[in-house]
Amino acid sequence: MQLDEIWQLLEQSAPLNQLIEVLNELEESDFEQLGQALPQLGPQQRFHAAQVFSEAGNPEAMAALELLFEDPEEEIRAR
Repeated sequence: MQLDEIWQLLEQSAPLNQLIEVLNELEESDFEQLGQALPQLGPQQRFHAAQVFSEAGNPEAMAALELLFEDPEEEIRAR
């Protein structure tokens, strides 16, 4: 499953181009699931995920990126 692959790549802080390639293959519903799971990542992986999603630039990735920083206090700490 592609979500499992992305999750593993995020945990390993894989190269951006590798993650973006996999992200581009996801369906919209996959991004919703991924976005809900992102807060479980550690700080370094969350930062990496934010880089990947912003580089991907598609609307689904940006929506998942917003879910990554749903908690306003968490968003402030990430900056």
